This record gives sequence, structure tokens and C-alpha cells, in this order.
Amino acid sequence: MINFETSEKIKVCVYGEELKDVPVVYLPMVFDDGEKVWNECKKINCKPFILVAISNFNWNDYLTPWRIPPIYKNDEESKGMADDFLNILSSEILPLVNSFIKNSGSYNIIAGYSLAGLFAVYSIFKTTLFDKVASASGSLWFPNFCDFVFNNKMKKIPKSIYFSLGDKEASTKNIYLRCVDENTQKIYNYFKSKNILTTFEMNIGNHFANTINRTAKGIKWVLKI
Repeated sequence: MINFETSEKIKVCVYGEELKDVPVVYLPMVFDDGEKVWNECKKINCKPFILVAISNFNWNDYLTPWRIPPIYKNDEESKGMADDFLNILSSEILPLVNSFIKNSGSYNIIAGYSLAGLFAVYSIFKTTLFDKVASASGSLWFPNFCDFVFNNKMKKIPKSIYFSLGDKEASTKNIYLRCVDENTQKIYNYFKSKNILTTFEMNIGNHFANTINRTAKGIKWVLKI
């Protein structure tokens, strides 16, 4: 495993760095759980890949496309700094990872859970870095995100996109979160209408159930499709 920090102290852990000519999965994470995801991917027999787990950054700010007010009482606003995070990925993290692994002839995947799943979908409208997307329980409830998807052009048409949710995620009184199922279905159908290979998997449980396994299942699907 390779570890390094960016100039802003973002932690990056690379798993499977010894592999050659395999896909590279970039996975922003709220916790430093890269090893858990890596082990779960091996457990469910994912195809060979390199995992780049990224942590130790402001989750609510760096993964949101634009500012929104607090969605919970006593919470803070989200500052909408996803473009800044994409710049760190493109200018610092990807070049350093490529210098370490010397992995030629393959492709990049952007994956994520919750807000990182939102960021994963957003990224294909802003950069050509990624070829496939895995959005596990993605925060597609995010205000005005459906309109953004429907009214903007992708920078690069992805080869495949994975979506998932828990079957209890929409069962909430929170006015922001309760539309997550409806929005995910709409965005899934939109990409499907563009003839992009995609799937939408419903899991048992709420947003916080089996997060590692759900993340790994998304990675497994896009690796094989």
C-alpha cells in the first residue's frame, strides 16, 4: 500500500499498486475505510483493479456542487466546493498516483457513497478524467441536481454508471432527503435514455446500513460492465 498527503493534507491510500494495466478506482471517503472496501471487494470477487481511497477532507464542502443551507438542525451549510476538489484530483492526486503505479493502457473509475456518490455523477459533467461511475446510495436528493443533470452536457460519455439506494432511505420527514428515491430513478432513467449502460440496485435498509458492502458492489458492477 502507498500512502501520501496532498498539499492540503488530504490523505490518499493506494491499494493493489503492484498490479499492471488494470482499472483505477478513485474513492473519496468520509472515513479512512479504504482497507475495509478493498477487503470487501476481494471478498465478493471483484475483477482486478487498483483502489485509490481519499479521506481527511471537508466532506460537506468538497463534495457538493453548490452552496446549500443546513439540512439538519444545528448543522452547517455546505459550501459547494466540488470544483475545487476536482482540481485537486486532476492537478495533484491523479498525477501522483500515476507516477507511483505506472499503470498504462487502462482507465479510471470514480466511485462514492452518499455525498461522494453525488460527486461521482457531478464529475462527468465537469471533467474527462473518468470512464465509469459508481454512485452507491448517492445523495441525489441534492437541491436542483436533477435540473443540472438534465440541462448540462457531459464532458465525457461514461461507459457505464451504477446507482443504488437502501429501500428505507426515502422514509424520512426531512424535506431534503425524502425525494432521494424519486430523484435517483429520474437520473437513472435519464442516463438509460442516452443509451449508457446503467443499473439501479435497491438494497435493504436505511442510508447507513452496510455501507462498505454497498460501495464494493457498485465497484464490482462497473468493473465487469
